[in-house]
Amino acid sequence: MQIAKNDKGEQIETVAVTKLVVLADTSKTDSDWDSTLGVKATSTIYLDKVKDPRGALHYKLISVNGNWKKDDSTYSLTNRVVEYGAAGWSYFGNTFGQNETKKPTSDTFNYTAPSSWYPSTTDNGAVGVTMTVKLSKGGSSWNFEFVNNM
Repeated sequence: MQIAKNDKGEQIETVAVTKLVVLADTSKTDSDWDSTLGVKATSTIYLDKVKDPRGALHYKLISVNGNWKKDDSTYSLTNRVVEYGAAGWSYFGNTFGQNETKKPTSDTFNYTAPSSWYPSTTDNGAVGVTMTVKLSKGGSSWNFEFVNNM
């Protein structure tokens, strides 16, 4: 903050506002329909690309978001589960346990990965998000799983 006086002797305060925005190097959006074409799952994963000293490409998971959309209002969605993680081989550290499971209460989600997670390759593992939901219509119910990985 800067304080000064104008020509009339009035005090003028100038405040600078800085907005911090975390930008990811890349993102991947994908979507698919359940087998009955009644519900569509869409997700986006945001990642930073990192190369180790040997030049091997790693991905640092920043965040994931997505949704389920009903094309038919008679469908019911319950037991929503979102699993995301980065658990492949890594030059930078142990990626064991770099996954989280969430249970959103609505059809939309947005989660940020812990900043402590190491970048990971896609060798012997995955970097991304899996969405699972129980769908019901009429007297039938089934699980719909959708995976969006690098």
